[in-house]
Order: sequence, then C-alpha cells, then structure tokens
Amino acid sequence: MLVFPNAKINIGLHILNKLADNYHGLQTVMIPVLTCFDSIEITENKSYVFEQFGQIEGIDIQQNIVTKAVTIFRKQFAIPHVKIYLIKQIPNGAGLGGGSADAAFTLKGLNTLFGTNANENQLIAMATELGSDVPFFINNTPAIASGRGEILTSLDFDIKSQKIVLIKPEASMPTALAYSTITPNNSRIGLNTLLKKPQQEWINTISNDFELTVFDRLPILKVIKEKMYEAGAVYAAMSGSGTCIYGLFSNQTTTEQLKSWATNQCYYFHEGH
Repeated sequence: MLVFPNAKINIGLHILNKLADNYHGLQTVMIPVLTCFDSIEITENKSYVFEQFGQIEGIDIQQNIVTKAVTIFRKQFAIPHVKIYLIKQIPNGAGLGGGSADAAFTLKGLNTLFGTNANENQLIAMATELGSDVPFFINNTPAIASGRGEILTSLDFDIKSQKIVLIKPEASMPTALAYSTITPNNSRIGLNTLLKKPQQEWINTISNDFELTVFDRLPILKVIKEKMYEAGAVYAAMSGSGTCIYGLFSNQTTTEQLKSWATNQCYYFHEGH
C-alpha cells in the first residue's frame, strides 16, 4: 500500500483567545497542496518496523506521529503488525503540515489495506487524538478550521488555477515559542468573509498573526515574502506557525528568477499547484 501525504497552506491565521486547556482558539483557512508530498509504503509484517528517509535528524521511532497513528488504529481494529517506510520531502518545521499529513494518510492507508471499513467519523476521531491539524487531512479538501484547529467547515474554494511557490529557509521557530509571542484578538472580521474579497485585496485584509512577532525574530522570512511580491505574487504569507513563506502566482507569471535566488541562498523551493 502506497500513500502520498500532501502539504497544506494556511490562508490567514487568527489567534482568537486562550482556551481553558492552555491551547489557543484560532481561525484559519487550510488548503491542500497536492504537488508537495511525502511517500509512505505500508506492508503487513510479523512485527512493527518503521524506517524514515530524508530529514531524519533527531527521530524517535516511538514518539513519531506515524507510530502513534498505527498504535491508535490497532487499538480500534485487530489488524496485523506493519512495516512502514516513510520518505520525507515536505520540510520539517515549515507550517505545511507534513507530520500531520503523514499521520492521517497512515490511518487511511491502514483502513484500505486491511479493509476495516472505518467510516469518516471514526477516522476523524482517531486523527483528533494525534493533533489539531491531523483531521484536516482525512478529507483533504479546503476548509475553515476553528477551535484548536480540529473543527472543520468545508469550503467551496480552490486555487487550482494558480501556481503555489513555497520557500523555506534553514531557520526554524519552535511552535510553543511562536504561540507565546501572540496577543489574541477576537474582534476581527472572520476569514470566511475576508476570503470573498478580490484576491488583490488580501494583502491588506488577510493576515497570519504569527508574522507580527516571528518576522522580528527571523527577519529572513520578511525578506522572502518581499521577494515573492517582487516576483509577481498576487498574495504571499507565512504558513501556519512554521517558517515557510508561500506565494500565489498566476500561471503566466515567470518565477525562474525567484527560484534562482532561493536556490543560491540554500533555501527549500517548491513550485506546484
């Protein structure tokens, strides 16, 4: 069984309040990026085996989110042990949801491989145990996320007619630190309303709250965002709380100069849809 967990981007991210469990209430629009993906092979095996290739620094097999997904699934269904090979291509710490996608696609892959017929609600319930972003990748379609990110409302919206460019520097920002710098604000126009405005207006109306403080700590992110606009992006922003900047471009826009700049600076670069 082969599955290909894809990345996502966030169009806008509003931190609304601090919840009783010390998590933050938020609202964000999540869009899948199907051309940027990891690869997972799942096969039946006599014992559990997990191997990861690419970006393997500091990996803990037992704490890996894919292992956790397998454990949760086996608690619900009496399936054999499996061997999993994971090839990482989505960069870590980018805010692109790579780990969450790996977990969700593992759940879906196990369900298909062993014919356990878990329904959507069961898969989402297991995904919710694994992390706030994981449920999004069960349906893997555009959605507005609220609560801690686990409450999803389907969105009739796509950007398939545009190119998506992703650039991530080597610099990283721990998620906990990023959240600790935010002052919640629950008195703004909702993203579902702002998203209906012409895309050319998004630069002034749709924002990611993390940019306000993370850009001060990592100025290179602001530089990358400026480079996106110089290259002709209709909209550019930080994705989630990670250090990837994405840009939305018309298919007619040439981004070769931007790619050359990013490559020369030793940044991660991806162009797709």
